[in-house]
This record gives sequence, structure tokens and C-alpha cells, in this order.
Amino acid sequence: MLSNNLGVERAAILPDATLGKPEHVVTLPRNVPDGVAFDAEGNLYIACYTPDMIWRLAPVGALDVLAEVWRSVVFSSPTNIAFGGDDMKNLFVASLGRWLLTKSQMPIAGQPVYYPKIK
Repeated sequence: MLSNNLGVERAAILPDATLGKPEHVVTLPRNVPDGVAFDAEGNLYIACYTPDMIWRLAPVGALDVLAEVWRSVVFSSPTNIAFGGDDMKNLFVASLGRWLLTKSQMPIAGQPVYYPKIK
């Protein structure tokens, strides 16, 4: 995913640890998506550098706003998001605009990150 792309694309990780062909996932007009994270139920969270918002895309395709901060107080130009904590229910949001790190308790745990083994 590129920050100057107006949406999100995905690509399979192939057995040799290279990326497959990119395919379109969602378009977000007038948004600059930057960081992404999945929860354990397959929802995709998309942090947008501008405007200051986080989208949630359900596996069935429903798109809704998880958080929007027009005053840039709670987060400002969010650049990345990640789940963490003992139960993986903390959502961390890194913000470039004010150099903030915000933590929110979520009802659904995050999906562990997959690191392919390179032979």
C-alpha cells in the first residue's frame, strides 16, 4: 500500500516469500491511507494520514469509520496502527502530526502478525 494511493490493495505472500500480483481491496476517496492492521475476526483497520481518521472494513465489505478526530487532539495524522498487549486488545495509533502514541481498548483482539520464513 502506498500513502499516495486513494485506497488499499493486497498481495499474497508466495512460498518463496515474494509478493504476488496486487489486487484492489477498497477505495477511500479524499483520504490518504497509511497503516493497516487486522483483528482476529478479519476486520481491516486503515489509519489515514489525512483526514485524521481510522476506517474499519469488515470481511463482507462493509466500511465504517472507527474514529475521526477533526481537531487532531487524540491522534494527528495517524501513520500506523497495531494491536498489542497481553490479550492483543489494545489498539495503538502512531501519529506523525503531534508525535503521539494513542492506546485504545478494543472489544476484539488483534490478529497476530505473520512473519514468513525465508529459505
